[in-house]
Amino acid sequence: MRGAVDRLIGRLLTIDRDLASVREFALLSAAAVPLTTEAAEVLAGGRSASSQLRMLERLGMVLPDTTATEPTWIVPVPVRASLLRLMKSEEPGRLSGALLALAQHWLDRGRPRTAFVHAIDAEEWDLVLDILREHWRTLYTTDFLHMDGDLARIPPKVLESEPLFDTLRRMHRQFSAPKDSPAPRPEVETLADTPDDAEQLMRAIALRLGGEFEAAAEECEPLMRLPIPDPDASTAAERDGFGFACLHVGISFLVAGRFDDAIQVLRRGHRAGAGTFIERDAAGKLALAHAVLGHMAEAGFWIDQESRHPALPTESELVVRPAGMIAAALSSLDRFDTDSALHLITELGPPDDKEEFWGFGLYAYGQLALTTGTPADGLRYIDFQMRRFPTMHGNGAVVGHLLSSIRADLLLALGRTGAAEDLVGESTNPHSAAARARIRLHIGDLPGALAIVDEYDTDLGCTVRDCIELSLVGAAASLAGGAPDTARQYLNRAVTLSRLTGLRRPFMMLPGDMLRQLAALGPELPVDPDGTVSAFPASRASAPPVRLTDRELVILRSLATGATISAIARQHVVSVNTVKTQVRSIYRKMSTRSRADTVEMARRLGLV
Repeated sequence: MRGAVDRLIGRLLTIDRDLASVREFALLSAAAVPLTTEAAEVLAGGRSASSQLRMLERLGMVLPDTTATEPTWIVPVPVRASLLRLMKSEEPGRLSGALLALAQHWLDRGRPRTAFVHAIDAEEWDLVLDILREHWRTLYTTDFLHMDGDLARIPPKVLESEPLFDTLRRMHRQFSAPKDSPAPRPEVETLADTPDDAEQLMRAIALRLGGEFEAAAEECEPLMRLPIPDPDASTAAERDGFGFACLHVGISFLVAGRFDDAIQVLRRGHRAGAGTFIERDAAGKLALAHAVLGHMAEAGFWIDQESRHPALPTESELVVRPAGMIAAALSSLDRFDTDSALHLITELGPPDDKEEFWGFGLYAYGQLALTTGTPADGLRYIDFQMRRFPTMHGNGAVVGHLLSSIRADLLLALGRTGAAEDLVGESTNPHSAAARARIRLHIGDLPGALAIVDEYDTDLGCTVRDCIELSLVGAAASLAGGAPDTARQYLNRAVTLSRLTGLRRPFMMLPGDMLRQLAALGPELPVDPDGTVSAFPASRASAPPVRLTDRELVILRSLATGATISAIARQHVVSVNTVKTQVRSIYRKMSTRSRADTVEMARRLGLV
């Protein structure tokens, strides 16, 4: 097929009188990408090329690019490939000279990436390295999404001649490597002992991609002090460079759970990266940070900001879009809009094996499963996907704690209280505090639940959502313990935070009976207890707290063995009537009517 196309193009350039008159220029025009008026004049040896361009356009060899900001033409891909092959076979030296002239042309006009591509096309590796040495910061900050493909075209031996370039090549191998089997982390120690800001940023990115999230965030701390370029005195490359640095510093903080730092830096990157992919990318990451924190208004603002940008080319879109889509899904769930959340999560699909934000996507999936009353399906899916990324939820990764928390809540909704406690019971991370408090509440350990609430209620590491959920647990535990005034204080705080933020979904985390009891305390709840439980069955799956005395616990455990009332009385040296009285008390507290129901409930609550 390729040979047939080449023969056809070669024949046209020979037998067509008009094409034959511009044959040499037609062959050379394939070297220029983009083919602008100035680039065409370079190919024409400094002479005016406008008449030849018009001739090629009239004959369909080139097409005007209507999206370009300056007069530009496009050589159709199959035509360009054929012209380049003909030029290489007929006059390879002439083609190489044209490419080098174009590279110098674009360097003189401050477009190093275009010059870089032409130097690679010419296979002039000394020039390629010279451009990298002089302009690598600009190349990475303004054309980062293209550098992976550019570096792949350079022979490894060429890049290995200098440690920094070899590190960049291996870092890009990490970017393109599946996260479920990541490439070895680049040997960042080959960089200078006291790297400049750009080298330090590359070190941080390499650590992050290698799963060293806490170390990457620490590496980024000095970069928070980078001076903001003066918009009037700085060049576009300097502003883009600053925006790129802020984007990746912000991502490193975000995946390590340093949300406040991430938001601060990403906002700077969004401003500095105006007009580039950085602006959109930063907006999506800001939306995700606010959505996880429970800042509904801010998340909505940044979701809108991101939606104003057109889609990027497919490969770039796959890199940039997940954060914003996950943020939109979480925000939809906070509005109880499960249809929109389901649509977004379905469109996002299973986590790509190259996706950095895979864990946040699973967290959103778990929240959807909890909200729609499908905890078993959610738990199976999350557990399956987590096994694909064994090295990407430790070493300071915040998704490790977020996923443990949502998995514990899914287990609790399934009645597997013991398994939920095994998962997060020993955790000291603020993101799992609400789940731990709920577990203590549902097994009847009211003092334990209140101790967790009081320890983390004012912890700055807790999100707004965590604080509302903790206050609700505090209210339910206090009420069950006979302290309605204390319960009312906790409830007032939860209601106030809900009104300030618009968050209502935390109230879904308590079963309907508890919500109805809390509603009787006075403060108007932001949700209807009956309607919420009816619409979102996950809250119904949880059982109310049970507070049994030590003696009742002993009797309950004896009931679970199948022993008769008389046998239990003899075992504990009490009368049959005493055992019957205690059994009736157990039934009343557990809202059950038979031994079988009581034992089943006790097992579900982890009491036996």
